[in-house]
Amino acid sequence: MILATAMTEPWMGLVSEGHLWGTGHAIQSTLGTFGLVILVTALSMGIFTGLNGFILSSSRLLFAMSRAKMLPEAFSRLHGKHKTPYVGIIFVAAVALLAPCFGREVLVWIVDMSSIGVSIAYFYTCFTAYKFFVWNKESIASSKHEVSPVKKVVALVGMMASLTFIGLLLIPGSPAFLGIESRIALIVWIVLGIMFYLYKRKEYNKIPEKDMDYLIFGENGKDVKEEELAK
Repeated sequence: MILATAMTEPWMGLVSEGHLWGTGHAIQSTLGTFGLVILVTALSMGIFTGLNGFILSSSRLLFAMSRAKMLPEAFSRLHGKHKTPYVGIIFVAAVALLAPCFGREVLVWIVDMSSIGVSIAYFYTCFTAYKFFVWNKESIASSKHEVSPVKKVVALVGMMASLTFIGLLLIPGSPAFLGIESRIALIVWIVLGIMFYLYKRKEYNKIPEKDMDYLIFGENGKDVKEEELAK
């Protein structure tokens, strides 16, 4: 936008004109309708690929949580032909369609609040990778570990980056410090999570680790099935 605006007019003049979409106006003034079509196509591809990724990941998260007895059993149903968690996909798509009805401000609050969750998930993933990879063969504690100093360094860098993002979002005075509405939503979400965990904790603790691995990941299915038949 800065480059396109500089090629047409000073950015202050463009802002003062009050265009509904300043970037599109600047591109069209510089490259014509063809340039505007390219810009719109690129933005649309970025948006739709992001939406597809979120729908796929969210539906499979609901599937795993349902298999782990955290959500209703309906979310663990698979489509007869495509073998996809279709209930989760339909649910996520319905929520996505309803979300714009709450207005842009509410969506901004939710997105800002979700940034904390994404940063924490990113940190946890990198931390897990950091624990999985070891520096040398002498550090291997079990067959689950793998020697890869390079990947361990990358995981460490990822942990530091995620902690930086969390700090930017939560430290007062930071340029990315969450607004009061996002902080309230974050607190409510955390409280609901704690209440849900305390309510289901005893039930989770009763599930053997091998059974839980099978329910979530589908591993050791044969052993679990044999044990169930034996009972």
